[in-house]
Amino acid sequence: MEQKNFEFGTFQRQVLDNLKVVERSYSNLELYSSTPSGTAANRISYRATGYLSRLYFKMPDVKRRIKETTKIVNDPAVKDILCPSLKVFPVNCFGMDLKIKTIKTVTSLLTQEDICKELEIARDPQLFAMIVYKILEIGLKSYCKV
Repeated sequence: MEQKNFEFGTFQRQVLDNLKVVERSYSNLELYSSTPSGTAANRISYRATGYLSRLYFKMPDVKRRIKETTKIVNDPAVKDILCPSLKVFPVNCFGMDLKIKTIKTVTSLLTQEDICKELEIARDPQLFAMIVYKILEIGLKSYCKV
């Protein structure tokens, strides 16, 4: 959802919060795709969690954002904008530090008004969380390979 009164610091915090949801959703999808074991109550809980995880990815907004994310992440113009900054991350940057640094880099470069308009990228914290998730999933070095 595009934000009308754009406040950069608030936007970055929202992207981080949404990134946690995206990570948890993908993690649950993977975790709960196997066959459950244990007591009947555990199996029911396991199946319910798996069902809800799959349901999340069937939501129209989520499906649309996944499609947009794929388009944006694979766009050579976006890579040209992001990779010079992503390539210089220190090698000892990982975990939460890597996530925060990636969020700061991606949001500072792709939320500029002229870039948003030119590349048709909405200032949507959920979309940006998915973009950051996808780039981190690919890996910075792999993403920025020529």
